[in-house]
Amino acid sequence: MLQAWHPWVTASRLEPAAGGVGRRVTIVGGAAGHRELTERLVSFDAAAREYAYMIVAGPVPFADYLGRFRVIPGAPGTCAFEFHARFRPAPGKTEAEAAERVRTFYEADLENLPALFAARSPG
Repeated sequence: MLQAWHPWVTASRLEPAAGGVGRRVTIVGGAAGHRELTERLVSFDAAAREYAYMIVAGPVPFADYLGRFRVIPGAPGTCAFEFHARFRPAPGKTEAEAAERVRTFYEADLENLPALFAARSPG
């Protein structure tokens, strides 16, 4: 569940979506304040530890958003996290505004991950 690892997300629930699985995400942090996004799963590969999704609705400064995540195994007890996003500015927004929203959301997430894993590590 997204809210278990992202400090700005308060709810994330799966729901049917055109063409597959959707997710409704409630976000309260960041400069944009409270908002709700609707996403659709594009691909999922458990063996490869990767998935991709689209943001299909919500108050965002970008359009045609596609995000891809991958966890890459490393030495025992380690891994790398890879994220890529493709999007364009929404009408009336600049490329800088769109990129800033994506950047700040994922920076908050990445800043939270070390503390999350430390809390779950034994001893």
